Amino acid sequence: ALERQVSVRDETLPLAGVAEPTRRDRQTARGLAERQETIGADLKQMLTQTKELQEAKVFDFAHVRMDTLSRSSAGALMEARIGESLSSQAALITTLKNVIEALNDPKPDEKKFAEGAGGGQGGGGQPGQDALLPPVKELMLLRQMQTDLAQRTIETSRLDSPPEQAIRELGAAQRELMNVGQEFVERIKQQGSPSRPGAGGVRPPTPDPVEPEGQKEKVPDAP
Repeated sequence: ALERQVSVRDETLPLAGVAEPTRRDRQTARGLAERQETIGADLKQMLTQTKELQEAKVFDFAHVRMDTLSRSSAGALMEARIGESLSSQAALITTLKNVIEALNDPKPDEKKFAEGAGGGQGGGGQPGQDALLPPVKELMLLRQMQTDLAQRTIETSRLDSPPEQAIRELGAAQRELMNVGQEFVERIKQQGSPSRPGAGGVRPPTPDPVEPEGQKEKVPDAP
């Protein structure tokens, strides 16, 4: 799916430089929209056919977001709104890459993180780590999506006239991701016990707030 999405993106890019789309350009865009819809349908089918993805709410959110972005991209292509489509495609590619990376087996240093993040708890194994999608994988994906959304927010704020649709989409995605993060924290707490502040080998995420440029508080020099 990632290779096909990158291919659609690459074939969409030349249309972005067209000031006034011709009939042929619009036909090309509609053909790309049909391919985009097929990619979105395949991603949605992957979710519905994989129980583990549905139960891991962070991955479930990522797939729902990819479906939304795919439909947005296809709709924009149908109407030859190339810039909007490319924006959705870029976010879709990033999210898909994040999902693939999180699904892959942890690297050696990530394994150490998973073992050490439980606060030195030993013995008996930790809840959730033997699952197909243990909490550490959800945490990886959650942090990646938090970082990507923060970066997209900064990039959008730098535009002279940010598209209203992009602003609304970012706002909705941030609210939804915040809810997913809160649900993840509560789930991790429920898997633990009063004597164990975390479970599944991970700590609840604590994302840093993103401050607009030029508004960071200055720290006075020491006397």
